[in-house]
Amino acid sequence: MKNILIIDDSQALCEVLLQALDDKRYEVISRYSGQEGHGVLEDRDDIDLMICDLNLPGLGGLELVEKARQMDRHKLLPVIIISGDKSEELVKEARRLGVKAWMTKPLDPIKIASMIDDFMAEVT
Repeated sequence: MKNILIIDDSQALCEVLLQALDDKRYEVISRYSGQEGHGVLEDRDDIDLMICDLNLPGLGGLELVEKARQMDRHKLLPVIIISGDKSEELVKEARRLGVKAWMTKPLDPIKIASMIDDFMAEVT
């Protein structure tokens, strides 16, 4: 089974993502802050995809990606950033950190489920 880590301070958004992935064969782990997400990354080496909000309390999304890249087991972890912000500067920084996709809110559950399926198909 492939594992997806979702980090967003909005429980409602996490629920939308969980529903979008409900019929899939993924284990979905939800956390609500950057620190909690970082804890999962430190504890587990079996995360196949991380979806995280840009603006998280404490440890922001890009900071979390930067910390993940410092861990050998997560250097190449596919990441999708979700945000209401479309700043070209932030998107460039995300790409520099190896973020695979940037999705703007509000999310289309069908579109994100399809994108997740595409990323997960690439994971061996």
